[in-house]
Formats: sequence, C-alpha cells, structure tokens
Amino acid sequence: MNPYRYSSISPEAESTGLGRGTKIRLTGRALVGLSEGRSRRDVPRTVIGRAFLYRAGDTAFWRDIERLYPMPRGKKPVTRTKALHNWRGRLLVTRVYSNTWRNPVNAQAKRRNYHRNLTKRLEGETAVYERIVGAESWDEHHHDALTKRILRHGGKWAGFNCDTKYRYLANVQLPGFELVRDLQTTLHQALSGIHPPRPKLCEADRFRPIVGSPEWVDGADEAPWSAQGEWKVLADSEETWETMRSKLLALTHEHRNYELPAFWRGQVGKGLVIEIGHAEAADVLLKAGMTLNWRGWDAILHTLSDKLTSGWGGEGDVVR
Repeated sequence: MNPYRYSSISPEAESTGLGRGTKIRLTGRALVGLSEGRSRRDVPRTVIGRAFLYRAGDTAFWRDIERLYPMPRGKKPVTRTKALHNWRGRLLVTRVYSNTWRNPVNAQAKRRNYHRNLTKRLEGETAVYERIVGAESWDEHHHDALTKRILRHGGKWAGFNCDTKYRYLANVQLPGFELVRDLQTTLHQALSGIHPPRPKLCEADRFRPIVGSPEWVDGADEAPWSAQGEWKVLADSEETWETMRSKLLALTHEHRNYELPAFWRGQVGKGLVIEIGHAEAADVLLKAGMTLNWRGWDAILHTLSDKLTSGWGGEGDVVR
C-alpha cells in the first residue's frame, strides 16, 4: 500500500459501493463508466481522487483540510471578478480569490488548495524525502546547488520558505534528506510555517514561498475547475461583482439569467448565470469593460468544435 495516499473513504463512497480501484471517468454532469455497472443516476455529482471519492463541495478529505486551516474570523478576502463560459452557452460571472498571500483569508485558501493538490500529486510517489535547513545559513547559491543535484538524479522537488527555515521535499534520497512517514503532517507543518513579510513601499507585492518541479507545484494553489462541466475562464475585472452584475444585466436583459450559490471551492459567494452564446458573450464582456482571456476562448472554441464534429451528446452540466 502506498503510504502517502489519503486513506479515508467518504460516506458517499461507502454508500454507493465505490472505493479504491473503481474505474470511472468524469463527464459534464455525471460520472459514467462504473466498473460495477451502476447507472449514472446512482452516482452523486463528484470529483474522483486517486484513492478516494470526494464531493466538490463537502468531503471527508476537504473537511479535514478545513480543520487544519481555519479561516480567520472578521476578515474579508481580496477577490477578483471573473467570467466563465462553457460550450453549452452559459456565462457565469462570480468572485474568486485573488492570487495573494498578503491577505490572511486568501493565504488560508491557498494553503487549503496546496494541501489538497500536493497530496494528490505526491501520493503516487514510491517515497518522499524531506530536508530542513536554517535560513541563516542558506542562500540562493545553496538552493540552486541542491535543486540541480535533485534534477541530476532524475527527481522532482518542492521547496517551502518557512520564515526561519527552508523545507525541501524530493522523491529521491540525497544526503541530508529523511524519509517522510506522514505526508499530511509534513505538508501541514510546511504550509503553516509560511508567513509573508510585510511589503516595503519600494517593492512589488510579490511573494512566492513555494517553488519546485512543475509537475508538483504548477497550479497547485488553484481550486479544481474540471469538476464544473468544462468551464473556462474567459475574462476578469478589478471591479466588484455587484458592479459587473449590474452592467451585464443591463447588456443582456433579453437573455435568461439567474443567480446560483457557490458550487466549487474557488468561488467567493454566489454567481450570476446568463444563457448566452460564446460569440455574443465576448461582445458583452468587452462592452462591460472586462479583460478577455484569449486562452480561455481558444479552449472553449476547440471544445465546441470537437463536440460538434463528434456528435457528442450528454446530460446537462452542473448548473441548471
């Protein structure tokens, strides 16, 4: 048994008979292809982890993470307004956490996502090793030498800047590294030890306490998007959600719209859903003053082209 996999099985998994080894795949709305031959209606709307079944909003694993990193009371997060679209013709305008460690709420949200995503990425490793060094005797030269040595041995690594110390994780054993026996505790100690310094007036508000191999750390601070029915981020804005909501409602008054409570971990509060095609959505977002994300548009157009070419059909996606 791999010692780094999260071992708990959620009540949903037990009630549906799904546990380790159940082969499934994720579609826009439901999970199909169950190895036991169950119908898709028997399966809750879920995201599938490597070793456990968990819901996008309320799972045993995520509840454990929330207890490890409680949100500070009386504090508000820094947010951005984003517009997402899916190939079925729904535009979702909502607030998401801004990419900053300076705000205590945003920092806890990052720690939660890092803990979840790093657990999933490291659980497949045969072994993980850790080295802790004091900050007073460490500099960029030592850092570069260590990481290059890990790469020369064909390994992957992640480094954490924890104020008075630096912590390194790697999947190869080198002098000074010790075997990690409890990955959850190790990640919690590393992430809890991150405290951004106060920004100086002359320096940019940029703090990167976690670096490492792209396979481990790239995008590890983000909430999972794939569970939301192929939603793609198409535009964002510095304006508040309330302001952008008013603008979009005025521009799309002929289209059906409704508000939807937050349904994935990246959202902060409710969102506005507008049923509108992708071409018209681009024009509306530009008129509202939002900045377009062209990667998102390319992705949604490719998806739309693939669906039309293949004649793919399926159930409606998560937001109805």
